[in-house]
Amino acid sequence: FAADGKPFRGATVRAQKDDLIFLKNTNNQGRFRFTLGPGRWKITLDPQGFFTSPPAYSFDLDENQERSAEFQLFSGGLVYGRVSFATQGVEHARVEALRTADGELVQETETNPQGNYTLGLQAGVYDIVVTAPNFLPVRESVSLSTGESLTRDFELTEAGFVTGEIINLETAQPVAGATVFVLEDTTIRTTSAADGTYFLGIPPNTPLQIDAALPGFGSNGPFTVTAASGETITQNFFLKALSGVIQGQVTDGFRPLPDATVTFVGEDLTLTTDSDGRFRVELPPGSYTIEASKTCHFSRQTSVELVAGDELNVNIVLQPLASIVTGTVTEVGGAPIAGASVTAVSDTVFSEVTDSTGAFELCLTAGIFRITAEQPGYLSADTTLVISDGDSIGGLRFVLRDNFARLSGTVFDQDQVPVPQAAVTLKNANQVLTDTTDATGRYQFARIVPGLSTITPGKPGFYGESTTQFLPGQQDATLDLVLFPANGTISGAVRDARDSTAIAAVTIRAEFSRGGSDFFSTETDSAGLYTLSNLPVVPNATYQIFAFKEDFFTPAPRSNVPVNATGVDFFLVRKSGSISGLVLDFDTAEPLSGVRVEATNRNGGRETAFTDETGQFVVADLVPTELYDLTAQKAGYFSETKENVVPGDSSVVLQLRRRYGFVEGQVLDASSGQPLAQVPMRAVPLGGEGREVTGMTGADGRYRLRLIADFYSVRPDLSHHRSSPDNIQVTVAELDTVRDIDFTLESQVVQSISVQRGDESSDPRISNLAQLCFVATAFDAGGRPVNIGRPTWRLDVSPRAATIDSMGCLQLNPNFFGDLTVTATDSVSGVSGSLKLQVFAPIDPTTSELLFDDRGLQLLISEGAVGSRKELLVAKVPLAPAKKGRAELFAEDSSYVLKPAGLTFDRSLQLRLPPPRNTAGQERFIGKWDAKNSLWIKMPSLEAPDNLIQAEIQETGEYAALALSKSLAVEGLSLKPNPFSPFQETDGQPGLRIEFNISSDAAPNPLFSIKIYNLEGNLVRLLHDQTPFPQGHSVVYWDGRTDNGRLARNGRYLVRLIVEDPEGKKDIMKSVVMIK
Repeated sequence: FAADGKPFRGATVRAQKDDLIFLKNTNNQGRFRFTLGPGRWKITLDPQGFFTSPPAYSFDLDENQERSAEFQLFSGGLVYGRVSFATQGVEHARVEALRTADGELVQETETNPQGNYTLGLQAGVYDIVVTAPNFLPVRESVSLSTGESLTRDFELTEAGFVTGEIINLETAQPVAGATVFVLEDTTIRTTSAADGTYFLGIPPNTPLQIDAALPGFGSNGPFTVTAASGETITQNFFLKALSGVIQGQVTDGFRPLPDATVTFVGEDLTLTTDSDGRFRVELPPGSYTIEASKTCHFSRQTSVELVAGDELNVNIVLQPLASIVTGTVTEVGGAPIAGASVTAVSDTVFSEVTDSTGAFELCLTAGIFRITAEQPGYLSADTTLVISDGDSIGGLRFVLRDNFARLSGTVFDQDQVPVPQAAVTLKNANQVLTDTTDATGRYQFARIVPGLSTITPGKPGFYGESTTQFLPGQQDATLDLVLFPANGTISGAVRDARDSTAIAAVTIRAEFSRGGSDFFSTETDSAGLYTLSNLPVVPNATYQIFAFKEDFFTPAPRSNVPVNATGVDFFLVRKSGSISGLVLDFDTAEPLSGVRVEATNRNGGRETAFTDETGQFVVADLVPTELYDLTAQKAGYFSETKENVVPGDSSVVLQLRRRYGFVEGQVLDASSGQPLAQVPMRAVPLGGEGREVTGMTGADGRYRLRLIADFYSVRPDLSHHRSSPDNIQVTVAELDTVRDIDFTLESQVVQSISVQRGDESSDPRISNLAQLCFVATAFDAGGRPVNIGRPTWRLDVSPRAATIDSMGCLQLNPNFFGDLTVTATDSVSGVSGSLKLQVFAPIDPTTSELLFDDRGLQLLISEGAVGSRKELLVAKVPLAPAKKGRAELFAEDSSYVLKPAGLTFDRSLQLRLPPPRNTAGQERFIGKWDAKNSLWIKMPSLEAPDNLIQAEIQETGEYAALALSKSLAVEGLSLKPNPFSPFQETDGQPGLRIEFNISSDAAPNPLFSIKIYNLEGNLVRLLHDQTPFPQGHSVVYWDGRTDNGRLARNGRYLVRLIVEDPEGKKDIMKSVVMIK
């Protein structure tokens, strides 16, 4: 579409995927259509003297998918040229136009096979950037005017190249995201990839220094490199984390605390103080929280800031707890028991574990404690202590008596022959013990923790079954074990169920029916054959055989297979089928992304997929001969299942119904309390999931809104009514109903309307290049806001200068400047509000255009008129009487003021103004007001097309169109209508319209009289009697009444006009008929 919304015919549209390009021209309706294959396509519009919005579309197309693209064309200019290297055109070079003011990408294109490009841009200043693989980037600034065509050719320089790796010196791992740059020109840079590699283009044949940088790391650079055109050299970098040292001492305020724990919170770093309570660690720069703790002391935290290269000294003092109890735990013979648990129980419980010397230290509060020492395999011991604040009790000794069980036995083979050198393992919750049988097959375990233990024999070539037995403390138990030979086999083949061909690399697993978790595995060879070896040969024991392979359906296992069985074959079905389709929202028919689609068959086979952003899914790896049930699931929706789908079906459509929540309530009239029908209700989501929903109250004033689960603002939306409360915020859950969300409405009358800029700025000035929307706020007599819905917007200029749409958005002609008033009117009350604006034209040294103000002024600006950017304003102002005081000059009632004041132009501008009315044949010119001398300076002027006067000006200021006055005269007398009726209106005035022109070169305001006579010569009405009257065109009305206020009689009357100045007197007379 063009800027005016009309279709644009003949525009060239380009569709490109990689090197494949299609071109189409738009038809009479501005439409185009491409038939394209699947893949990622980029759709652009060749500018042809226009700039486009948006610059381009990118689509990922699937088979049979349709996408739409709409472009809008705006008037602008062209930048075109050629990109070459060694006089040869460079194809596929990227040419970008970046707005100089903010760096925003405005338009982009690629060069054709000849290296040519074209950019369509709005008038403005741009940086044109050209990039191409293996060449240095080129940038040039251009200033473009509307309708202008600029040629900019670019000659590329083949780059030299530096490549290499960025390595972390400490971990020897590649570093991603490091910046490699040229010190002499830091705009020449690149970033290392995930594997740590980089590739940097540099100016050829020039010694340059390059370096690598990453926050928190130091480099082994810089390095000086030189590369010829097209040459690639290698330079690796090593980065080392910049670090500092944190060191210190932990004390109790008097003495060091050894073995205190120093933890760096959140850093997975814990240290232990040495015998002098000291610690030291090297760390990267940053903020750290250090926590020191020790048994029987309060822990303490402190925060530090470490700078690279610093050594921070951190001394931490820990306050001791109130009471301490120390002691030891030993065996009867005095040997220390390490790892014993010592627990003190009162209102609270304290516990500690003995160290390698059997020592413990308990930190207790005041109270009576039962202290118990225990260790698996020993009988526990306890005592009772009374602890007071500040107590320090030492020398508490617990002696634990042995409570171990003992086990012995013989390991036999299946023929009851003892087996020497067999390994026997005993496991329980506290221990893992091993022993090896002697020459007679005997084994024994002492010091077994009482309870359940599992005993397993083993020896190469044999299989031993595990036995679980309860072993009581201080007792001897006997258990004989049996080893079975492990020399059995099971063999077979695996083939494709479709054609019986062999399948290699299939995993075969055998699970032993008596061995619990014991299993054995192998793989098929290239002929599809397998043999499971070294299987236990246990009487009456069988195996369950499984076959697994990726991309094949797993068949049911073969059960109860005896050892040494052959011909245990499997036939696998390849998962080569797929089911595809679309998942839609049931209510909106919109595609749903992220939906989990699961396909299950009757044999337990299960495959899943997820829908993409277009709602499409493909469930692959299905058995072609199976029927599948498809189930689609997504949070916030009910699941949907389609049964008995055949693999290969690509047209499955699943529609999911929302798990909606509801909001309901009633709207009442505030004054009468009666329900209000047909009140629009609106729910606006405040979270990220919901959608805006509207509804209407019924005859009983009640409403019910169906909503997606989210947080909402609910309110009535009836214009010219005030709601109480204004809105209610509610949380709506799935399948939940929020009730009693009630409102009362009070009728409001609009008293005033305020119009503001949508960007909340109070500046009355806007650029003629701006795109701005406005907001109208209505108020009642109490100053309360009134909802008036959408007001009627209008402007006080012609559509040629500017338009405003129903949303209050302004579209300015980029050649318009001057005063502009935006008005919003309430369609119900008729109350209006306005905002006056001053539209300025930004000009710079490249500006060459014709500006207009929609009130007759035209200003032609040539390139080079100003040396820097300026903002040009014009205002049409009433002409002060003092400026109309010269009798020989005739002027209209207004002049034009160009701003900013005092601006001098480097090149003259052509100013064109409409001449004073009814001055044809007189000398007319443009004058510039000289405020110092209070006179008009006559500018050399000439007649221009369209009945305008033209003069060249060199500066801003006040200008007006003037004419030399004629000698005394009253001319052009017109009486309308004739005949007339006093009850008939003309121009909104009753009676007769008297129109005429006055001129005088002796008085600026000659004396003027209008007299009405009947045919008997009697004066009926004196409308003016020697009134000082302005020169030029004037209109006076007679309402048909006499001087005494009564209506005159029907008949013919004479209208006489008399004008006088110091040099004479002129009059003119005409007759008119009045009919009541």
